[in-house]
Order: sequence, then C-alpha cells, then structure tokens
Amino acid sequence: MVAPTDPPVLMVDAEARQRAAKSVAVVIIVVAGIVGAVGLPASAQSSPWSTRIQQIPVGAFVLMTSRDPITGVEDRLLVTTPLESGNGEAVKSEPATLSWTCVLNDVRVLFDQGGHGDDLAETDDEVAVQYRFGDKPASPRQQWDLSFSRRGVWVPISQVAAFTREAQSSSEVVIRVTSPTLPQRTEVFGLQGLSEGLPSLPCYRP
Repeated sequence: MVAPTDPPVLMVDAEARQRAAKSVAVVIIVVAGIVGAVGLPASAQSSPWSTRIQQIPVGAFVLMTSRDPITGVEDRLLVTTPLESGNGEAVKSEPATLSWTCVLNDVRVLFDQGGHGDDLAETDDEVAVQYRFGDKPASPRQQWDLSFSRRGVWVPISQVAAFTREAQSSSEVVIRVTSPTLPQRTEVFGLQGLSEGLPSLPCYRP
C-alpha cells in the first residue's frame, strides 16, 4: 500500500455536518461488510476497522479512516448511503452504500447492497448494472463483477476514471442492479462532497 499522506483540511458547513452525522452510525454498521467485500482476510476485517475508526462528514459522504495499531498504516474509505430507495421500500437499517476506496494502489468503486446483498449469493459472478447521473442519459446495461463477499458489485476498473469524473460533476446517481433470477434493485445516492473527499484517498490521482 502507498504510504499514507495527511488528508487535506476539509471545509464542511454546519448543515452538511448535521446531515452527515445522522448517517455516521449507519455507515459504521456497514463498514465491516464493505471491507469484507474488498476481499481482505478475516483478521483484517475485524481489526482495525471495528476498533479504531474516525469519521469526517464530507457533504453527502463520510470519510472513514482507520489506523492499524501495529503498523500504523491507514486505510481510508469514502462512503455514502442512499438518499432514497427506488424499490418502494424504506431504506433499511443496513442500507446500500456507494464507496470509493483503494485496492492495490488503485481507486476502486463499490456498490454494496447492504441488507439485500445476500440476495446476490446465488447468482453468477456477474450481474447486469445500469446507472444514470443526474439528468444525463442512462448508461448502457452492462455486466459488473460481484465483490468477494458477493454482497455488491465493482465498477469495472477500466471504467473507474470515467465513472468518477461523471460523479464529480453530478449531484446524484441512480444505480440499478438486475440478477438473472432476482428482482432488480434501484438506489439513489447523493454525490455532494465527492470532489472534496477523494484527495484524502492515498491512491487517488486527479
């Protein structure tokens, strides 16, 4: 992992802090699932994320930072929860998440289905995904790989840069996942604060 650098000072207004603070507790609940989705060993999943987590609200996102108590190495995750569910349901106590993180020195983007993620366990290694940024045209329907935990799907690494640029210039994104045998799921995420938070990831290169 690239040696961590100090995060930039993030200017967050009082309203944004209050809004993000409401979701921090929920985000902590799902972080273990996200770390599992990255495919880390069980020992890494339980420590240090479960014991030493700092949270900084950044618009619609929360920057999660953990420091390994032995090596001192930091892991950082920029994560947001849905503005609303497009499935005619209330957002669950373990909601879906959209996160930017570092995997082997590369920025990766993960859509984790939260409490509905177990539904993907019986599907193939890929599922159909379609997304739309704001008022822009929807993307073509495409196949994305399942995460290691099979709870979520990865934005293909070849598309991460373009997906991130579009996300930075948009206020929200709608993501729809369709598996071969299960009902489709649609989630709406706010994207305010993404541009401010991304430089805090040590692998991010503008």
